[in-house]
Amino acid sequence: MTDSLYLLIPLGAAVIYSFSATLLKQSLENGIGPWRLTFGGNISSAIFICPLALLVDDLPPWDIFLYALPCGLLFVIGNTFTSFSLLKGDVSVATPILGTKVILVALFTFLFIEKNPSLSVWIGAFLTVLGITLMNLQFGERRVNLISTVILSILSAICFAALDVLIEKYSRNYGGLEFVSSTFFAVALGSFLLVPFFNKPVSKKSPAPQSTFYLACVSMGFQALGMALAIGLFGDATSINIVYSSRGIWSVLIIWALGHYFGNEENKAGTKTMTTRLTGATMILVAIILIL
Repeated sequence: MTDSLYLLIPLGAAVIYSFSATLLKQSLENGIGPWRLTFGGNISSAIFICPLALLVDDLPPWDIFLYALPCGLLFVIGNTFTSFSLLKGDVSVATPILGTKVILVALFTFLFIEKNPSLSVWIGAFLTVLGITLMNLQFGERRVNLISTVILSILSAICFAALDVLIEKYSRNYGGLEFVSSTFFAVALGSFLLVPFFNKPVSKKSPAPQSTFYLACVSMGFQALGMALAIGLFGDATSINIVYSSRGIWSVLIIWALGHYFGNEENKAGTKTMTTRLTGATMILVAIILIL
């Protein structure tokens, strides 16, 4: 039992991510644009993760950035898709679908090594499709267009899946902490490409939207640090990703029970809709467990 205590780190990160996503959604509704939101989350994550390079004996070689730069840009693009998915739709739909990243990693790995997927992968893929279908079902009076949310969430998952495969590949050559910290240095640099798309400055908004925005960014960076440390120090990426993927279920539960405290109206979709979303999120988590 004590040997698995490190899994409390990704569990905590999953819960924090779900709260962060709720705060991000609130920030978007308060007028913080998706470009600025992505920038803030990226810079916060970089501030938390880049110092991990200090935990190793030597600084990374310069050529590491030849591979870290495209990985950093993938992160920026993936996070941009995430912000727009939250802008267009519901947290309780977007977050569980983002968890399909792990399934896509498995499929990409099979594709790259030209190996036929096992039966468990096909079952997992079927459960994922079924879970996403359930996430789109709506009952009651509150109905929103979730198609764009699903598409943007899947595009984000594809980016992060490709990123995971590349990080795993290049970490073998450069070391996990070295490559991850270098990648997030590239994330910080690449995020400045988003600045021209900002709307009016945050300082011109009222204190409440400002505090929500900053809290969302800090919490997002903190949970990213937890995941980086968990994988970098313990190396059990499979178990860690399974536990972290519970964020889909946590997001539905948090929105359902506490959403009104954040000004979130998703729980007005009704018990039947939220139960269906919880079932869909659970199916996606079962699919992840099957594949991993």
